Amino acid sequence: MQHKVLWMLAVLLGLSGGAALARSAEEQQNIDAVKRVKPSVVKIETGNRTSKNPGIGSGVVLRKDGFILTNYHVVKRAQRITVFLANQKKFSARVWKSSPERDIAILKIEAKELPVPRFGNSDKIELGQTAIAIGSPLRFSWSVTIGTVSAVGRDVQAMNTYYKNLIQTDAAINPGSSGGALINSNGEVIGINTLVYTGTQKYPHAQGLAFAIPINDALKVAQQLVSQQEVAPPVGAPAWFGVEVKEVSRDMAESYGWRIKSGLLVKSVTNPGPAATAGIKKSDVISEADGTQIRTVGDLKTVLGRHKSGDTIEVVVWALGQTRRTVKVTLEPPP
Repeated sequence: MQHKVLWMLAVLLGLSGGAALARSAEEQQNIDAVKRVKPSVVKIETGNRTSKNPGIGSGVVLRKDGFILTNYHVVKRAQRITVFLANQKKFSARVWKSSPERDIAILKIEAKELPVPRFGNSDKIELGQTAIAIGSPLRFSWSVTIGTVSAVGRDVQAMNTYYKNLIQTDAAINPGSSGGALINSNGEVIGINTLVYTGTQKYPHAQGLAFAIPINDALKVAQQLVSQQEVAPPVGAPAWFGVEVKEVSRDMAESYGWRIKSGLLVKSVTNPGPAATAGIKKSDVISEADGTQIRTVGDLKTVLGRHKSGDTIEVVVWALGQTRRTVKVTLEPPP
């Protein structure tokens, strides 16, 4: 009897194990779709001269000769861009051309025979169809999330950009997903993952509201950008300092009890930006730049006019008009 019970358990376990291994046709189709597209999705890391924590993003191979499609906000102001392929190879990348108003950028890496995905027709997307997001959110490389197409034709205002005709999906995306692929169950790219909506001050816990640029729209912009001349490198571009300032009068200095009696009061600092990277803060007073005494906005403009982006200048600043220090500012091209 005991042997019979053990035999029955073995049979039942065998059956349950087989059931666990069996996949539905729909599940297998999704697995095959991901396998088909994953090699064409890249991870992107960005940084500048002083950044310790690189920016993150994703991209999609556009052409086999090294063109990568991503969001503009992924590489905005980046001075260093690294592209990682799914096969673990990495390349230094440069921005070929970008369209900030459409949040599209084209990167170029020196590579050949890159795997190009199949691009679908986003005009034929239907509500309720499967939507699979592939990207590298929060540095979790080549993550896959599955949801549905929740809506099409969405217009969204975000990050100072007015997006039109977006695909809405509940496939989870997070920082780092931007620029990655939104695909259908046939393994075709139907969108470029772009942003996630987390709610408003009144309703701060929104979930399942992710948006992608339709691939038809993205490809139209991308093809125009690829055909244009490559963006000139930033070296030699006009110099940008990254502050808003106000001229200090003697009366102002005396009323605040400052040690410094003239200069430029920093009203705001653009972050990220050259001044912010150097440690210049709001309420600092700039008194010298590149060995020149600074009393007026014109004085600072004259100094900047002698330099180009990439140059480093010494700047004397006074914290709250009291404590003097010297910082080195590496100038950048204007944003």
